[in-house]
Amino acid sequence: MKTKEILKVNSKIEIMSQDDDTIYKSLIQDIFDDSFLIGVPVYKRHKLNLHKGDIVNVTVFSGSSCFNFFSEVLGKREENGLSLYILKKPHKYKKIERRDFVRVEVALEVKYEIISDRKNWEKVKPSQKAFSIDLSGGGVQLILPEDLPPHSLLVLEIPIDIDCTDITMKLLGQVVRSEEEKIADISRFKTGIKFEDISERERDIIIRFVFSQMRKTLHLRRSDS
Repeated sequence: MKTKEILKVNSKIEIMSQDDDTIYKSLIQDIFDDSFLIGVPVYKRHKLNLHKGDIVNVTVFSGSSCFNFFSEVLGKREENGLSLYILKKPHKYKKIERRDFVRVEVALEVKYEIISDRKNWEKVKPSQKAFSIDLSGGGVQLILPEDLPPHSLLVLEIPIDIDCTDITMKLLGQVVRSEEEKIADISRFKTGIKFEDISERERDIIIRFVFSQMRKTLHLRRSDS
């Protein structure tokens, strides 16, 4: 499929910056030979502030399909009273399944270990404990007692239940966001972590777990109503 068939005016897109795994939403406003225009991406009421030269992760929803690629911010301009960003058209992209974006709130006791580099990370045995806030096929959000800088590497052991079988997923993760929150004057940090070098088989296992949790939640809501 050609790029011009993927990028269409008014197509919905999702944007992630390099240092933040928050998903901001926008629309394609116009398309040119080597670039395209989007409205300022928004998450709830928060706007994503981009600068020329920034690299962003873009997901385009085209019909029943999704396409993902990296793009460079070429600049910003005003048009008809609207602020618009100019993004470079991609040379490469990949088709993805929408289910990869599904995230479920779940509290799991996760073991983790901070490492300095990824060499032989598979041999590391995590010993520190934390609880998850949510989980998706692309990453996990944990509550940690320490503020970890972006790009920190962690070895994770995540326990999940698939078809009444307990499985421990051992994965490499990279910190993309850390936000402090205080409870009774005790600081804790909501830490967003994306999975690194995860195999399709591992991702599929997590996605199966995510959907099973969603079905359980839906069943409980139906039972309560």
